[in-house]
Amino acid sequence: MFKKLKTQILFLCMTLTSLIVVVTFAAIFVITLTNERTGESKQLEEIFDSYHSNKGSFTESITQSFTASFVIMIDKAGGVSDKSSSVTKPDSFYEEAAKAVSERATGEIKLSGRIWKYISDEQIEVKVEFDNDESAVINTANVETKAAFLDVTTSREATTRLGRLLAISAVVVIILIFFISLFFSRKAVRPAEEAWEKQKQFVAYASHELKTPLTIIMSNIGVLTASPDETVASQMKWLQRIQSGCDRMNGLIKELLLLAQMDAEHETKAETFSISEVLTDLLSEEAARIKQKQIEVTTKIDDATTTSDRDKVKQLLSILLDNAVKYANDSGSVELLLTKSARFVEIIIRNSGDGIAAKDLPMVFERFYRGENSAGKEDSYGLGLPLAKAIAEKLGGKVTIDSVPNEMTTVTVRLSVKRD
Repeated sequence: MFKKLKTQILFLCMTLTSLIVVVTFAAIFVITLTNERTGESKQLEEIFDSYHSNKGSFTESITQSFTASFVIMIDKAGGVSDKSSSVTKPDSFYEEAAKAVSERATGEIKLSGRIWKYISDEQIEVKVEFDNDESAVINTANVETKAAFLDVTTSREATTRLGRLLAISAVVVIILIFFISLFFSRKAVRPAEEAWEKQKQFVAYASHELKTPLTIIMSNIGVLTASPDETVASQMKWLQRIQSGCDRMNGLIKELLLLAQMDAEHETKAETFSISEVLTDLLSEEAARIKQKQIEVTTKIDDATTTSDRDKVKQLLSILLDNAVKYANDSGSVELLLTKSARFVEIIIRNSGDGIAAKDLPMVFERFYRGENSAGKEDSYGLGLPLAKAIAEKLGGKVTIDSVPNEMTTVTVRLSVKRD
C-alpha cells in the first residue's frame, strides 16, 4: 500500500516539476531566439537602407557596425550590376547570392561555409513624360532588385549551443528532481507508514493482552460448569480467578480508552489551581499501599500554582506516583520533589527498586512495551508511561526518565506555569 503511495507521490512530483522545467527552459530558448531574430532583422533593414545606388557604398557608420555584410544590385537578367561589401569575396560569391534572391525574396543561404540572412526589394524607375496635350504621363519600370545580406553564422552557432546547454541542463535538473522527489516521497510517507505499523502492533498487543485474562475466565468458568452441584464456597478459588481476570481486563480497557481519548482530543481545559495540593492528595490516596510495603516517603513540595487542565495533570501525576509505589522494593523509598521557576513547574518522582535496564530505557514510552523488570507484574500492561507521555505532550510539557538498575529510578515532569 505505502509502496504504491510513494510511487504515486513520486510520479506526481516528477510530472509537475518536469513540466515546469521544460516550459521554463523552452521559454528561455524561445525568448532568446525571438530577440536574436528581431535584432538580425533590424540590422538587415539598417544595412538595406544604408546603401544608395548613386553613392555606391555603405555609409561609414554602417560599415563600422556591420563588418560581415554586403548589399548587391541585381539587374533584370539576374546579374550583379553593383555591390557594396564589408567582406572581400570573388564575383562568383555575389553571383550565387543573386541567384538565391531570384529564387526567393527573403531567407537564409549558406555561402562559403557561412550562413547569410538576406532581404530584398525591387527598385522601381519612374519616368514622367508629356503628350501633345501637355498632359503628364507617368511610366514605371522594374529596373533592378536590391538585396542586403548579413552573416548570422556566429549567432546561429550560439543559438545551437544555447539549445544544447538548455537541453542538457533540463535533463540534469530532472534527474536531480527525481532523486529529491524520491527522498521527500519516502520522508512524506514514513510517518504514515510508522503510524500504520504502530497501529498494527497496537491491535496485536491489545488482542494478546485481552486474550490472556479472557482465557483465564473461560477456563475457570469451564471448571465451574463441570461441577454444577458444588457450593459457591467450595468453588471460591475459581471465582476469585475469574474476578482477577475481569479486573485485569477492566484495567486494560480503561487504559486503552484513555489512550484513545488522548489521541482524539485536540483541546484541553485551562484553569488555575494548586499543583502542590494535587500532588499531596495523590500521595494520601497511596497511603495504604505505602504502609503495606513499608516504603519510606520523602517529600519536598513547594507551594506552586499552574494554569492548565487540572484533571489531566492529576491523571499524569497519578500514573507516575502509582508506578513509583508499584515498582519500589519492600521497605524501599519514594521521594517527591516539586519546584517552581518563573516559567516552569518541575516534579521529580524517585523510587528505589530493581530499576530499568539500560537497553529498555529508550523503549519505555512505547505502547505495550514492558522491560524485563516489569514483565512479571500482573497489573502492568505497558501503557502507563506511554499514557503519561501523551498527557504531558497534550499539556505542552515533557516527561523524561532515568534509571540506575538495582538502585534508583527517576521520572521528571516539566509543565509550563501558564499554558499558551
